Amino acid sequence: QVLLALCCFASGQLRTALQLLYRARYLLLIVCGEDHPQMALLDGSIGLVLHAALEPELALKFLSNALCLTSRHHGLLSLRTAHCHNLLARVYESKGEFHSALQHEKEAYTIFRNQ
Repeated sequence: QVLLALCCFASGQLRTALQLLYRARYLLLIVCGEDHPQMALLDGSIGLVLHAALEPELALKFLSNALCLTSRHHGLLSLRTAHCHNLLARVYESKGEFHSALQHEKEAYTIFRNQ
């Protein structure tokens, strides 16, 4: 379902991509629970699609959850955590919240520099 959702997203079918990603998230939630590393990947993907669909508030919710899960499972200094910070910065920047965007970009830069 996730790969099909990515194909739908690439072809511009945002609604279908979101439906597939939400379904995959629901199934993972039932099988593995909220605290699973794969949930971070799904939440990040949902956040990206929501950002493309011009839903920044929902995108921030999912991307923030992805950041929490990623830092918990991969560590605060992992490249995946830096990527989550970068995605959050992009959404904050598109909303015009430049202070929050700059904070997340600084976090991402610090992690990238230390790798």
